[in-house]
Amino acid sequence: MQTTPGRPSRSSGSWKPEHTPLDARRGVRGPAENIQSFLEGRGQLKISRVQPTYDRGVCPADLGALLPGELADTLRAGLRAYERKIAGYTAPEAILTGLETRTSSPVRLKRKENFECSQLAGLYPCGEGAGYAGGIMSAAVDGLRVARAIISRYSPAEG
Repeated sequence: MQTTPGRPSRSSGSWKPEHTPLDARRGVRGPAENIQSFLEGRGQLKISRVQPTYDRGVCPADLGALLPGELADTLRAGLRAYERKIAGYTAPEAILTGLETRTSSPVRLKRKENFECSQLAGLYPCGEGAGYAGGIMSAAVDGLRVARAIISRYSPAEG
């Protein structure tokens, strides 16, 4: 299969930091790592009892290397804190896919009427992790509302 320079093929077996979210639509598998590996900074993926659910497939990646060091360390600390509250949360065979979490946030990022974060220009907090939803459906609706706000700001309708 031919690839565009700088773009991986559909059969690409590794995730590179230069990949963009649009690459996922082109068939790039999602970056994934076992949670224990992430906590230890090893960048390994071993699929066993827990199977990945990302429908385009996954490939091994050092998720910590895809983030600034301080952010990766903060995520690791947060995962360890959840483990202290919910035993088994960081089960070694659990798989982290991409850079998303499925936990609720006790924090709410303040946003303006246009959905942009009031403390950080260009950031559009939405969904459960930002404190604006309490489940999958309300997170989806909030995501659509924020997406519409972003589209109207950066690509206004003609006419």
